[in-house]
Amino acid sequence: MLKSDVVRIFGSISAIARAIDITPEAVVQWPDILPKRLQDRVIAAAVRENKLDDVLKLTA
Repeated sequence: MLKSDVVRIFGSISAIARAIDITPEAVVQWPDILPKRLQDRVIAAAVRENKLDDVLKLTA
């Protein structure tokens, strides 16, 4: 799962940061390829934000 794809799906760095309750600065520091622990947080946020289908396409 790529950080750029996640940001595109959620709309902005700020939006993904809000969705997983971290600062935008923390998202900026993410590696380009997200490790499993961050992928898990993104998937959980996608469930809450009704974006799960879009995120699951990234893991296929």
